[in-house]
Amino acid sequence: MTFAYTVPGKVVLITVDPKNIEHMLKTNFDNYVKGRVFSDPFFDLLGKGIFNVDGELWYHQRKTSSKMFTKKQFETHISKVVAGNTAKVTALMEREKGTFDMFQLMNRFTLDTIGEIGFSKSIGSLENASSPFLSAFDRSQQILIQRFWTDPFWKIERLLGLGAEPELKVHLRLLDEYARGIVRELQEKVAQGEAVLDEGLRLHPSVPWDGKVALNRDQMPDGTIVPAGCFVQYVPYAQGRCRQIWGEDCCEFRPERWLEMTSKPSSFTFSAFNAGPRECLGRRLAEMEMAMLLATVVRDFDLHLEAPASSIQYDSQLTIGMRGLPLSAKQVRTK
Repeated sequence: MTFAYTVPGKVVLITVDPKNIEHMLKTNFDNYVKGRVFSDPFFDLLGKGIFNVDGELWYHQRKTSSKMFTKKQFETHISKVVAGNTAKVTALMEREKGTFDMFQLMNRFTLDTIGEIGFSKSIGSLENASSPFLSAFDRSQQILIQRFWTDPFWKIERLLGLGAEPELKVHLRLLDEYARGIVRELQEKVAQGEAVLDEGLRLHPSVPWDGKVALNRDQMPDGTIVPAGCFVQYVPYAQGRCRQIWGEDCCEFRPERWLEMTSKPSSFTFSAFNAGPRECLGRRLAEMEMAMLLATVVRDFDLHLEAPASSIQYDSQLTIGMRGLPLSAKQVRTK
């Protein structure tokens, strides 16, 4: 059930023995790696992705990717994506009057599904059978598998631009441009969401003021003398509306200001979460909660303020509160 053969420079073993396969894939897992014999020929397409690396880099990507395939994800997002694309496939089959390529249809189904699950972005190949991305992806795989099995001189051919290497370069450029476009789009969406949250906290910080008592006499960087026992108050609410820091439009809600910055202000300038050794321990949790809630609510509902804006008032609490915020919500997205 196991045999060996020799190719120039190395010995190759082939096995179908279940015990050998378990030994290689589980029992002695760390001893068997992808290695350069696999990673080099496929690097141009797979790069340092999960299918082409070993060790800590593989483990980190595996752990991160596994979060996409939890039971909860299957029950909510994944099952809906698969059901939606299945409906597209059956609709296409119903429209076909003659012979059609079922293999290509399944490829298109798989590609669109993975795109939506992994990146919330459909490749669109079910809508467009002649998708440039699909063609480039398929042809790139064909050339790379040829590299692996039958072309020991592919590195020289790539260097000299011979054989199928020039064609592969064109296809990989198209795939790279498409992937970079998705990444840019996702980064822009994340940046826009963060800008909205930061702008909201700038104008309406959870803790509007705080302070400390000076144990000893001190002098501030601006020359202000602080006597011993003096209570020094700092006010994030006022700091967020300071013209010297934020400009003439400091009182306007304008999230774009955060996108225009070359770097984010320090936590001593944007002090909504306090700063220094007493910076809020739950900052990352709060930011994640706000981001997820905001994204979900604005995606699924159309909100309307059911009171005059002038009637909405703060409530005096340890953290900033409101004396009610009457809204109505109309669902705009079917779950």
